[in-house]
Amino acid sequence: MKLKRNLLRIGIISFIYFILENILFPMSLFAETTADVYLETDTNLAQKGEEVEIVVQMKGNKTAAFEFYLSFDPTKVEYISGPEMVNVQENQVVFVWYDEKGGEGAKEGEIARFRFHVKEEGIANFTLQGEFYNSSGEKIEAQLAGTTLRIGEEEQTVLKQAEIDTGNSTEIANSKLQTLRMGIEGMIPEFDSSVTQYYLTVGEEINEIEVLAMPENPKAKVNVTGNSHLKEGENQIQIEVTAEDGNTKSKYLIDVTKTKDVASANTNLETLAIEGALLEPAFDNTVLKYRTEIPKGTNFLNMLAIPEDEKATVTIEGKENLQEGDNFIKITVLAPNQFTKKIVEITVHKRNDVEEENYQQERQEEQKRLEAAYEIEKTATEIERKEKEQTQQEEEKQMQNTIIVWGITGVIVVGIIVGVWLVRKKKFK
Repeated sequence: MKLKRNLLRIGIISFIYFILENILFPMSLFAETTADVYLETDTNLAQKGEEVEIVVQMKGNKTAAFEFYLSFDPTKVEYISGPEMVNVQENQVVFVWYDEKGGEGAKEGEIARFRFHVKEEGIANFTLQGEFYNSSGEKIEAQLAGTTLRIGEEEQTVLKQAEIDTGNSTEIANSKLQTLRMGIEGMIPEFDSSVTQYYLTVGEEINEIEVLAMPENPKAKVNVTGNSHLKEGENQIQIEVTAEDGNTKSKYLIDVTKTKDVASANTNLETLAIEGALLEPAFDNTVLKYRTEIPKGTNFLNMLAIPEDEKATVTIEGKENLQEGDNFIKITVLAPNQFTKKIVEITVHKRNDVEEENYQQERQEEQKRLEAAYEIEKTATEIERKEKEQTQQEEEKQMQNTIIVWGITGVIVVGIIVGVWLVRKKKFK
């Protein structure tokens, strides 16, 4: 009797355990569905031109399928390579993966590795977004974290400290402006700390121009003169920047034309071109400095510089007797009022023997690449044409077969109808 009671108790306990484990509280409910997914770099500091690796890590769970987006700064780094089936869209790497073994090959730890080329100095941020699933198909609540890559920062700090230690700090001798703004719009070209000559035309009602000039080194001193009591005609605003060392100085000039006839002060060019050469950047009236390159044998430039106003005059200096290396072309545009002027400069680099040889070799290689690309495109076009013809032929053949089938079917149906009619006719006779 006692044995029966013990067996009964064991049976009841086993039944209750089965109900709890498999029906009320299955183990899958307690399965861990959280994880940390984060980015790692093989280095925290990189230099321009180097390659770095970004690794996607998962800790605390295994993933059998995922889709994530790795975002990066395309101005600082450039994508090189990664796993198969990766799609790169502008500043994002899209990676979709699932375990073909049904969960046996679920990943933990390193789940992907990508390689990037470092383009520019600064801070490059990498961020991660996406969804991850375990082998049961449940979504993993992933805590996502990105990473930051410093580019060239430490090297610059070391160099700057070395300059300070030796008394040759470039910051102490920095006499450049960081910001230059006028209280009136229209200054050309756009401000650049390396450009020291600017132009502005204002109406006769303007007697003073507010100037905001901030140095790159806050300890440098800035002195602005000539921005008040503007007279009719030509004026010049001078901005002198004295570096922290007290010796190094830079001067920024703004030629201001005050006139009641603003149209007569037009110094814009309508066209600026050099035969056989391309300007860099492309011609724009807000740009006053250009650069181009010419062959070794060129000694004279055929130039086209046409003003917007036909009453303006254009003078070109330095386009003859060109020497190897850099040559400087000066284009002076004198407005119809005969006192407002603007100077446009072009640095023309004439190639030497070695540069010419390298240039010709590059052109030949580029020609070969273009020819190869053309052949590939031509082949692809031919393949596409043949595929279209084959598809069209198959469609026509299918149509013919359909017509034949319908024709035969029609004949059979007509034959059956006629046969039935003849049988009935014979029967009624």
